[in-house]
Amino acid sequence: KLLPDPEEEPVEPAMRKEAAVLLCNRAAANMALGKAVPALADAQLAADFDESNWKAHWRTGIAFMMMEPRIERSEKAVAAFQRTLDSPTLPAGERANATEALERARYRLHEGRDALDMPDMAASRYADRWMDLTIRPDSPGRHLHSD
Repeated sequence: KLLPDPEEEPVEPAMRKEAAVLLCNRAAANMALGKAVPALADAQLAADFDESNWKAHWRTGIAFMMMEPRIERSEKAVAAFQRTLDSPTLPAGERANATEALERARYRLHEGRDALDMPDMAASRYADRWMDLTIRPDSPGRHLHSD
């Protein structure tokens, strides 16, 4: 066991922040490999360690949107992107990206299914659409480290 359980063991604040950064980085790596489920697990655990880490919520939403569309996943993505926007640590330069992602997740939820191709029909194209929001060359959030 490399990291303590944030729900069961007392963890020092500095260790909580470092664990969240580590997990956010691993979530980003899994996203880049198209592995939505491990990315989601790491992003959610990162949020458990440091709820103020906006990237933990951002990557949680992105991971849900990378998965095969289901109403409950869309609901969770909407909630994650809303937490991203509500985060006091969200840089002003990332607000537009988070707002766009929230709008896409709401659209998907409103439609009851995703209007985009299903992952089994075009897996790489589907994941790439969400990765474009995550890693843009002109975006301060393009780096794998957390602020």
